[in-house]
Amino acid sequence: MIGNSLPKKFRKTLYATFTTSVILILAFSFFSFSNINDLIHDQEAISHTNEVLFNLEQIISEIKDAETGQRGYLLTSNKEFLENYYGAYERTHNNYDEVRRLTQDNVSQQMRLDTLAQLIEVRFHELDERLELDFTPQNDVRNQELLGIGKDNMDRIRGIIIRMKDFEIELLNYRTTNAKDSIQITYIILGVFTVLTIMIIIVSFSFTVNEFQHRAEIELKLEDSINNLKATNENLEQFAYVASHDLQEPLRKIQSFGDLLKSDYADKLPEQASDYIGRMHNAAERMQVLINDLLNFSRASRNVGEYETVILREKIMHVLEDLEITIRESKAKINLDLSSEFSVYGNRPQLSRLFQNLISNAIKFHKKGEVPEIQIISKLYDTAENIYGFKIDINKKYVEIDVVDNGIGFDEQYREKMFTIFQRLHGRMDYKGTGIGLALCKKIAENHNGFITAKGRPDEGSTFIVILPIKQN
Repeated sequence: MIGNSLPKKFRKTLYATFTTSVILILAFSFFSFSNINDLIHDQEAISHTNEVLFNLEQIISEIKDAETGQRGYLLTSNKEFLENYYGAYERTHNNYDEVRRLTQDNVSQQMRLDTLAQLIEVRFHELDERLELDFTPQNDVRNQELLGIGKDNMDRIRGIIIRMKDFEIELLNYRTTNAKDSIQITYIILGVFTVLTIMIIIVSFSFTVNEFQHRAEIELKLEDSINNLKATNENLEQFAYVASHDLQEPLRKIQSFGDLLKSDYADKLPEQASDYIGRMHNAAERMQVLINDLLNFSRASRNVGEYETVILREKIMHVLEDLEITIRESKAKINLDLSSEFSVYGNRPQLSRLFQNLISNAIKFHKKGEVPEIQIISKLYDTAENIYGFKIDINKKYVEIDVVDNGIGFDEQYREKMFTIFQRLHGRMDYKGTGIGLALCKKIAENHNGFITAKGRPDEGSTFIVILPIKQN
């Protein structure tokens, strides 16, 4: 089955869709924010203008209240009419001060207010003077003059306030229009964004459905291919197993007849014929080794055999006993640092083959003229650090077994190649072998849900690392 990772094309499309959506959202947010800001500004400006108009209207109203209070008092001599009169001056100035504050950024309005302030002062002075005049015939002339002057001043006050109001009404109309435009633009942007979002969702959904349908088809095809490949591998493994067995008998005959020729006719055969027989015998031996390795690899591939609890230290000690002759002939020095606490659930013959191959290689690939020195170390593998980057199960504990030698080493760029079947880093004339041993080690490690890797440098030795899950009690 296909893994959880999405196909590259699908990831690119999702990324493009996501990026486009984010850009559209950001663009919409920017324009919406800008328009809302404009709308808020326009609303504030409208409110500001309405405040100016209100206070201008109040100035006229307060002056009229003062006139009404004065007139009522003059006609009736009732001082109750003066209550509105005496408070009108202060209220008028309060409204005037508010208008001046609200229009402080408008030079023309400020100039009109300067004139208005003088007229207001004159108007209230005239009203005060009329209140102070006695009702005598000699004051009638002055009283009439004040009435005429008051009417003229009031007309001028109205005129200035009307001009100021007209100016503010123009601003109000302009700002109201801007506010309506901002609202309309916001609606348009929202509508466009909504349509684009729906289109993106539809396109993305359609593409996603098509992609998953395509993936489902690919998964079915891949599953069929995997099943066919498994069947093919099983057939190949069975073929290798049967072929290896079937090759054993003719090979034994070749070796037997070669031995008979050498023993019975050695003194009668020409030197060249003896050389041919020797070469035939060596080729048959190499063929025997190759067949045995193929059989071992076939068995490991089929992963047959019983699994049980295996104490690693005991298993490695048994392997060293089996290699006793090889170790003695090579004068190899084996240093062990193995704990008896590490056990695995494994197949004994496979684990024997695994460590036998690693230790044999450490002996075989030694430097000429130097005694092989080999260290075999076991320790708990740090799954948190996981320095080799294996795909481990974090819920399990693992043991690390290192086989360290002082041999010829290798170039780490060929590390993966070493664990591939029939791959050799050295010529057959230099070091004997079939190119199957390390591939077999990798297969055995995988059979035990473990891992194998190596590190080294040319002429500086090698370290082969085996990681196996510890059997939990």
